[in-house]
Amino acid sequence: ATTPLGPGGSALYLIRTDINGDTLWTRTYGGNSWDHAFAIAQTSDGGFILGGRTRSFGAGDYDHYMVRTDMNGDTLWTKTYGSQWWERVNDLALTDDDGFIIAGETSDTLAGLSGSHAIRLDMNGQVVWSKAYNRPGASASISSVEQTSDGGFIFGGGIDGDMYLLKTDGNGETAPLDTAGSPGAPTAPSNLDVQVVNKSAASPTVMLTWDDNSGDEQGFIIEMSTDSLTGYSAVDTAAADDGSATIADLDDNTSLFFRIAAYNGNGNSGYSNVASATTWIAGLKAAEKIVAVHAFPNPFTRSTLIHLTGISSGQMQHTLSLFDITGREVHREVFTSNRIRLQRDQLPGGMYHYRIEDGSGRMASGRLIIQ
Repeated sequence: ATTPLGPGGSALYLIRTDINGDTLWTRTYGGNSWDHAFAIAQTSDGGFILGGRTRSFGAGDYDHYMVRTDMNGDTLWTKTYGSQWWERVNDLALTDDDGFIIAGETSDTLAGLSGSHAIRLDMNGQVVWSKAYNRPGASASISSVEQTSDGGFIFGGGIDGDMYLLKTDGNGETAPLDTAGSPGAPTAPSNLDVQVVNKSAASPTVMLTWDDNSGDEQGFIIEMSTDSLTGYSAVDTAAADDGSATIADLDDNTSLFFRIAAYNGNGNSGYSNVASATTWIAGLKAAEKIVAVHAFPNPFTRSTLIHLTGISSGQMQHTLSLFDITGREVHREVFTSNRIRLQRDQLPGGMYHYRIEDGSGRMASGRLIIQ
């Protein structure tokens, strides 16, 4: 990226040189805001493909940004991929069908976790598939990608400061991470079942039941995804010897997949079977629920930013209430922006439940984990 050469705050900047490094031509790409390039490759036709992030175009904050050019640097097409949250391309590679594979990251994951994000594109930039790869309670990203000889992909990245490799097939599928469990960890739970128990309120609720097969666990981690194979993130925990839990404040009209693992001081067990349910709400009025609430990072150590989507800053007064696991209110704060920075201050580590209410009676709630 460069500034002020671009039309906005910054732009993608491409320079082509001869073998001696002398400039043949330069090009800039972007809009009226902040755009950055982080990856480049030469295509089979002699052109170039650039990947990065953009605030000039797309659906929300920074979005994945791809620009394809001919051999002279003239634009063939530009594409953005993303949600209302932030995304970025960290690396890209050519695929054996003249398409592209993106390795990047996104904040649009369950429980507000930073997540590894891969997208496969055809030669025209159309999405073939999009996958997120995450571990419970972890902050993850992938920073490099190559296609392997079997047609799959190998991704390199990091999780909470550790390096890791992820191998997938050509469709982006991989076995769930950590399925074998750690040495000395508890025996995995089994016979997981999930039922929707609240279909008429503003917050669909499911109940999970399972068999506890271990006598030495310290608790259970409950994970959820909208994909039966990948994209799982921790949404709740249960105490040792528990065999059931309820999860509330879920999206309506959504197919959800759950799995659980036991843990103790030696690590996590393997996972249970995957159980699924589809939520739906009868007669929900639009004014009953704030459009969406996102907290990032979550879990957090010092502070987290809670963002209300679909609410303009200064539009209305909101009240944030924070409760500990006993239901005791431990913090309350009033704000008028569409976002609030919640500071840990003297709060001990653990799980908390937050509720946001505005003047029109709309509500939103969720869970926060302080490490």
